[in-house]
Amino acid sequence: MSLSDLPDKALLVILNKLDTREAVRCSVLSRRWRRVPGMLPNIELDVDSFTPDHDDGFTSTLSDAARNNYAMVSAVQSLLSHESRHDIRRLDLSFFSRDESVGIIHAIDDAMARGRRILDLRFDVLSEKSYMECPDNDRVKQGRRLLHCFDRYPRVFAGLTSLHLECVTVQGPRFSDVITACEKLIDLSLVRCNFGKETALTIQHEQLSVIDLEFCTCDTVELEWLPKLSELSMSVWFWSPRQYPLVFGHAPRLQRLELTHAGLVHSKVLRLSKLLDNCTSLRELWLDFECEKVTDHHCVPLEEELLERMFICEKNNINWEPSNFKHNNLTKLIIYGFRPENRFMSYIRRVMKAAVNLDEISLHDDRCEICESYYPITRYPHTKKERDLVKRAINEGRTSPIKSIQFFHTSEARTIKIID
Repeated sequence: MSLSDLPDKALLVILNKLDTREAVRCSVLSRRWRRVPGMLPNIELDVDSFTPDHDDGFTSTLSDAARNNYAMVSAVQSLLSHESRHDIRRLDLSFFSRDESVGIIHAIDDAMARGRRILDLRFDVLSEKSYMECPDNDRVKQGRRLLHCFDRYPRVFAGLTSLHLECVTVQGPRFSDVITACEKLIDLSLVRCNFGKETALTIQHEQLSVIDLEFCTCDTVELEWLPKLSELSMSVWFWSPRQYPLVFGHAPRLQRLELTHAGLVHSKVLRLSKLLDNCTSLRELWLDFECEKVTDHHCVPLEEELLERMFICEKNNINWEPSNFKHNNLTKLIIYGFRPENRFMSYIRRVMKAAVNLDEISLHDDRCEICESYYPITRYPHTKKERDLVKRAINEGRTSPIKSIQFFHTSEARTIKIID
């Protein structure tokens, strides 16, 4: 008896031991094997996995990334081209935003049209060029390609549960329509996306649970109606002098908020009391105001040249006076780039006063995001005596002191170590 004589269930057991790319390769063994990989319940393909292990001697005018992406498209089309009554429990695809990638979405749409159910559909749509090398016209093209696929294959977008996008330019209202139409979307990640400097990005969605925004541009982000949102992260956002970066409407389940700040020079002063007014369920607040002008590190002239090139603001456009900050559910406060200065200490004490159930404070040192090297902050409490002084200062005058105040050090290897 040969392998081809085994029943489908036995062949699937064998293929499940392989990664998806190797399983696809098995389809060339015989006509019988051709349809079996498409019956796999979990399919995960990453464009990077199609990089040849060695020089195959093939010469082409295409870049390596383009060749890998074409191979990725062919693999998806092969997997989904055959009739199957089996549901796909998870289809997780990572590919470049290129013209041929439309073939991936077309193949998925065809499978759905034939009655194939995909229970968990995840897209990582990557930029072929690095963030710094991707020009504006490429971002516009990638935005148009996204909208073309959305208009042509609405059934696929309606089935998405996770979407990661890089380097696209789409007007805020149009992109809001895309998100709303992704009815099953749970996880949304946007990196270096431009929605218009004077345009609000409005998000309202019944299922969205996690949102991650990195280096995105818009006038403001309006979270109008997100009944299941539990985690929100905004890293290095750019907002206008007229609007707050975030406007919370209905987000009753938000428990974790992470803010990494590097706004524009003329950005509106950020008042946390105003920002978090509707976040009554918040339990974890992460603050990383990483681009303060005052620094003890000199990899580049951060105080002048970098501020002029990147328009990074000073930390003084953060309001450190949260007078109306009332959150009974807030239990943890995390601060990066901590220094035992009056504004840090005063801010912590004010949060403690308003957050009556706060029981944990984590204070991190910092590392340079420009040259990616560790640098010690001179004013960070390095000795046990200095750390004990900080603890006493934080708990001064409190009848119920915070017992868990921890200090964290980031090493050159980027590992985080609890000091005490």
